[in-house]
Amino acid sequence: MAATQKSLAFLHEGARDRPDEKQRELLAILSNSLSGRLGALGRHKEALRAAREAVRLRRKLVLEQQDAAAIGALAVSLTNLGIRLGSLGRHGEALKATEEAIKIRRELASEDRRQQRSHLAGCLQNQGVMLRDLGRREDALAAMEEAVDLCRELSHEEPANFMAILARSLNNLSLILNDLGRQDEALQTIEESVALRRHLAADRPDAFLPDLAGSLNTAGNRLYEADRHDQALEALEEAVEIRRGLARERPDAFTGSWP
Repeated sequence: MAATQKSLAFLHEGARDRPDEKQRELLAILSNSLSGRLGALGRHKEALRAAREAVRLRRKLVLEQQDAAAIGALAVSLTNLGIRLGSLGRHGEALKATEEAIKIRRELASEDRRQQRSHLAGCLQNQGVMLRDLGRREDALAAMEEAVDLCRELSHEEPANFMAILARSLNNLSLILNDLGRQDEALQTIEESVALRRHLAADRPDAFLPDLAGSLNTAGNRLYEADRHDQALEALEEAVEIRRGLARERPDAFTGSWP
């Protein structure tokens, strides 16, 4: 991250004398990258400042270049801005940035739907989570259902690349369905997420066991609410056992609160 910050400082210094498109492009890329790294470290206010800078630069580049690549890059930066705002609990602003990114993705999809589907699915997942945070459950459901539909298409075509995204979208959809009192559908949906994550964890336990534990925990809650207590206990015990193993191997990451 220090190298990224030094590169940004150098480019900002040069941009005072030569504010050309190439430098703005590099500044935007580095600002977006820095934002993500700061966010991962929990430095959310700094991450937000970097994200805003990336969006500001991308807007200028769109005006100058006016092509699909520049517009798509703006959508990437807007998506990141939405995530950073959400991390600070600024859900209304986060939703606004995300909805602008979705609008861009839909417009680009009218020209190249195949290329844009994965980007649009990711944006819709973010939108669904944000709408849920704002208590707009029906709107959240619509966004997440569209995301799931897109992820199913993608996973059918390229399971190795998109099965994990489908599993995550199903997990989020289950939470929204439960919020709406649709417990049977919520249980069916989370059970599908568990099945997908179990398959993924069998091949790559280091990457997908944490996700499997999370879905098992949710499944256990839904099974308990359905009075299927023995199955609920089985799912929750498996989730706890996975978390114990992860905590032994990576105590810094997995001895805190449940996600």
